[in-house]
Amino acid sequence: MTAPSRPSSPAAHAAPARLANTANPATGARPLSTPAAPTPVPTSVSASPASAPAGTPTGSTILSTSVSPAIALVDNTASFALDGNVGDQPVFTSAVGLTVLTNLAGYSVTVTPVTVGGSLPADATGSLVSSTAPTTNTDTIPVSDISVEETTGTPTPSSGTVISPTYTPLSSTGVQVYSQTGPSANTGDALSNDYEYSTPIPAVTRDTYTVQLDYVAAAPL
Repeated sequence: MTAPSRPSSPAAHAAPARLANTANPATGARPLSTPAAPTPVPTSVSASPASAPAGTPTGSTILSTSVSPAIALVDNTASFALDGNVGDQPVFTSAVGLTVLTNLAGYSVTVTPVTVGGSLPADATGSLVSSTAPTTNTDTIPVSDISVEETTGTPTPSSGTVISPTYTPLSSTGVQVYSQTGPSANTGDALSNDYEYSTPIPAVTRDTYTVQLDYVAAAPL
């Protein structure tokens, strides 16, 4: 008796896995797999120095100027005369002119009567003396008989000023005739002084009597 046929059993092993690049059903062509891009190998490139645009400075130099404090009195009048007769009181406006140039933070100007050509106060009594003294004429005129003032309206102030516009008798210790705060103008401050006999010319022997007037410009007193 023929044994009945058994139904076929499924295979015991798993079906082979399919590739992802299955054939195109329309053409039957299979896609090619794309190879991986190679990793780039870094190459060292030496950088060339950048060139500056035309006109761009490539170096610098420092220039400096050191300015020291200074003061100068120049252009002062060499001489003047207050001539007259006994009893007269002559006046000489703008008798002495001078210029002060300074970078100091202020200055003053003083005038001191001294012996002509000397550096001592005008003789022992502070006087104008004869050019022949003491051999021939021993008469003198006291310097205090003559007064000085800063000429009104001078200079054009370059800064705050203190001016003595009234006559002050000359003194062997000196008279301050001008003072100001701040430096002078770049071209200097032009000053001017008036002189007068504040008392009448005394009854002295006819002669010429002289005294030297020393002007000094310095830092404010």
